[in-house]
Amino acid sequence: MFFASATLPILASSPRPSNAAPPFAIMAEELGYFPVKDEKSGETFMVPAKAKRTSTDQAVELAKYLQSTKAVMYGAFWCPHCQRQKELFGKEAWKYITYVDAVPRGINHNMQHA
Repeated sequence: MFFASATLPILASSPRPSNAAPPFAIMAEELGYFPVKDEKSGETFMVPAKAKRTSTDQAVELAKYLQSTKAVMYGAFWCPHCQRQKELFGKEAWKYITYVDAVPRGINHNMQHA
């Protein structure tokens, strides 16, 4: 049998810190939510990013209709499907949507409704 061996060169440099994972705030921003601290209570809540897309007239009319029926959207700040739904409505229509975060750390969380 023949065994090959390899020698790896050892670099004579000073050790550098490893950045295997970015800080939580950067990950949260990439996922579309941000930590915000309530000054009165000291609690940290997660706030989802605002919709970036411009609403269509149809989306605004639908949002107004849903508001008139007292419809509520239950979601989670970390949920990509909820974020996608917000983008489908767009920023103008989203103003008419009543949103409740079903996660205790989410902004507008309501234990009675979640």
